[in-house]
Amino acid sequence: MRQAAPAIPPSLLIELTTCPDALAEAQALRYRVFAEECGARLSTPVAGLDIDEFDTHCEHLLVRDQLTGNVVATTRLLDSEGSKCAGGFYSGVYFF
Repeated sequence: MRQAAPAIPPSLLIELTTCPDALAEAQALRYRVFAEECGARLSTPVAGLDIDEFDTHCEHLLVRDQLTGNVVATTRLLDSEGSKCAGGFYSGVYFF
C-alpha cells in the first residue's frame, strides 16, 4: 500500500528560480554546508559562495522559511538541454 507524502510544514515555501539574488542565497547555503560544515575545499570566484559552471544552466529549487525568509535547503535541476549547454551533467565530473 502506497503512503502519502508527508505534508510540507506551513512555514516552508518551495520556489523554483533562476533569479540571480535567489541563486546567490542558494550558493551561500551550499558554501556553508559544504565548505564550513563538511570541510570541502571549494574553488570559487566569490568568497562565501559555492559557484561553478553548472549554476547558470540549472533551475534552482529553494526551500525558504517563511517566518525568517532564509533559504534552508536547496538543490539544482539540470535537464538534458541544460546539460548540452553545460558540457554534460554534474555527476559526469565524478562518475565515468
